[in-house]
Amino acid sequence: MRVHELAKQLNVQPKDMLSLLHELGFNEIKNNFNAVTPAMVKAATEKVQGPEKPATPAKPKVAIHRPAPPPTPAAPPAPKPAVTVAEPPKPAEPAAEAPKPEVPAAEAPKPEAPAAPTPPAPPP
Repeated sequence: MRVHELAKQLNVQPKDMLSLLHELGFNEIKNNFNAVTPAMVKAATEKVQGPEKPATPAKPKVAIHRPAPPPTPAAPPAPKPAVTVAEPPKPAEPAAEAPKPEVPAAEAPKPEAPAAPTPPAPPP
């Protein structure tokens, strides 16, 4: 890895990275194209981002079961308005109706009586 790559990774200007490496005692670095060792990377990273904290196991989250709050009483239902049923208006008395012509109704055909069985003929 080069100095300019490390600077980019840590969001630092390359010239500032050179100064930082010199502060840390790495005076062999002359420009931003010089290679850096893993020790230089670790030292520069800790200086820029702060010392690496030892990994501590995360505390398991404990679920706390709380009883549900009592339901709030519902408001009493509002009284229903009185509904008055209006009677339908009565139709006006019809004026004298004109007489309807009488049409004779066609007579429905009468069902025929079932045929009676014929008695057997006497022998000759």
